Amino acid sequence: MNAFVDESFKLKDWLLGKVDNKVSKDQDASMLNDLILYIMIAAIALIGLLGMLIVRIFKKYREKIMTKLRSIKDKFIWNGTIRSILIAYVKLIITVGIQIEMWLRNSKYQQTTDILVAMMITSFVVAFPVFIFVFNSKNRQRLDLPEVKAKWSNFYSELHLTRTSWTVFYLPMFLIRRIFFVMIPTFMFLHPMFQLQFLVFSSSLYVIFYESQKPHLLKSRQQLEVTNEVLIMIACYHMFLFSKFNFNLDLQFTMGYSLVAVIGILVAINIAVMTYKGVQRYKSKKRKQANK
Repeated sequence: MNAFVDESFKLKDWLLGKVDNKVSKDQDASMLNDLILYIMIAAIALIGLLGMLIVRIFKKYREKIMTKLRSIKDKFIWNGTIRSILIAYVKLIITVGIQIEMWLRNSKYQQTTDILVAMMITSFVVAFPVFIFVFNSKNRQRLDLPEVKAKWSNFYSELHLTRTSWTVFYLPMFLIRRIFFVMIPTFMFLHPMFQLQFLVFSSSLYVIFYESQKPHLLKSRQQLEVTNEVLIMIACYHMFLFSKFNFNLDLQFTMGYSLVAVIGILVAINIAVMTYKGVQRYKSKKRKQANK
């Protein structure tokens, strides 16, 4: 029923978002809605650069602007762009997965432009790890050179480049795993039993790869990665208890607390490590300033 015809409808509640007039979750599934934050950030960055180029016309500010533009180029054009892609990568895959699933279900709410954009982004998210794989493979002997590090170090940062022949391929393997994490529920949405089994199987393969190669340089990073994977694996096994493999509703409810606890431990460990590293960097910076 239309919200404006419903006698119990109140305009104030509708404006505040308290009235949900949607009949399907697909109504909110839009490439623009999902990527609006990244589009806004890119637009703001572009406007900022254009503004700097316009100000560059005035001789008074030209030298300062050129210095700033060179700094932006050195920091962002290469490693900065790579870092930005890595941050947005999961969101891009999930967005694409939603659109592909809607396409497979022939959803009447899907727009033609959405699926076309999703296919283009799919090509990018698949090509990106392939490019990293090829780049690291062809430049294996040059990865330690300063000029290569200045542009491409985010492809292999914190990795031990000579421990095994596969350590330099950690990042593409990590990204491919993320693709599989989205592909499994996307293409098997009618078969939750296979979703769960492939999810656990792919996680097991990744753990085997990581432990056999130990790609990271620092032992503390290796320990953190293994801890994360063990907790993720435990969380994945919880999924079986919420499926038709388990008909005990009381057990399903109780294991919900267990899953929340596992996820809470995972988040707490990573926040603690991030905080510790941040404090260490701050102390190191202060020591360097004091020694000058």
